[in-house]
Amino acid sequence: MKSNKAIVKVMPQASDDAAIAPHIKAILTALGEDPQRDGLQRTPHRVDQALRFLTSGYRTDIQKILNGLSTK
Repeated sequence: MKSNKAIVKVMPQASDDAAIAPHIKAILTALGEDPQRDGLQRTPHRVDQALRFLTSGYRTDIQKILNGLSTK
């Protein structure tokens, strides 16, 4: 019996040029926040990782998922 679980791989960051975190830091600063304060120090990195995970499906081969083929 085939499993119906989808396998999603999060693509690694291509380069520092593609980093989202510095932009998030700039947005926080523009909003009047201090990105260096305790509660926000890792926020740019967390947002970067979250956006990469949430959009990882854009790079997923839908035919492999629909046909039950592993993407390993």
